[in-house]
Amino acid sequence: MKKAIMLIGLITLVCAFMAGCGSQESRVGYVDLGRVVKEAPKVTKLNADLETKMKSLQQQGAELEKNRANMKPEEFQKKAAELNQQIQSTQMGVATQFDNLIQPVYVEVTEQHNLSALIKKNSEYGQPIVVQGGIDLTDEIIQKLK
Repeated sequence: MKKAIMLIGLITLVCAFMAGCGSQESRVGYVDLGRVVKEAPKVTKLNADLETKMKSLQQQGAELEKNRANMKPEEFQKKAAELNQQIQSTQMGVATQFDNLIQPVYVEVTEQHNLSALIKKNSEYGQPIVVQGGIDLTDEIIQKLK
């Protein structure tokens, strides 16, 4: 008898919890990150800075390759590894700057629109994630990144 009462109590508790969760409206927003990268001035400046740094590093790589014949193999490998490390560091630095720039905007927009989630419109491979529904916040995010 005690087990039956405990089971009924547990079922009642679960039902009450589920009813409470179900009454809350879920709102989902999405952002076209490709457009943000192309159109948001702060992001385009980051990309331009990255391109400039990468061109400089590529020139250094070309110069290193040109001087390869005059270097010991160990010396060339060491300098090539250092250059590769600089390239990776530059890319990671820009990625971190991008995250630091866009994350506060994501948080602000999510809170302003009382969203449960904010997702990317497309996957990394260009396939749509959002097929129907949701709130497109791309223009608003681009405006905040001017």
